[in-house]
Amino acid sequence: MIAKQFVERDDIQQGKTTLVKMVSMLVGLIRANSDVRVFESPAQYGNGGEEE
Repeated sequence: MIAKQFVERDDIQQGKTTLVKMVSMLVGLIRANSDVRVFESPAQYGNGGEEE
């Protein structure tokens, strides 16, 4: 697109920066929802889990 002068080089760099951020967020979401993710069950706080 730059060779055909449809866009300026600065516009391309801004788009690449945005794309990298979006891909990073998507990879984070995939990792967060992965079956191989290690996590702990929620802890019970307060009165030991009993209702007052």
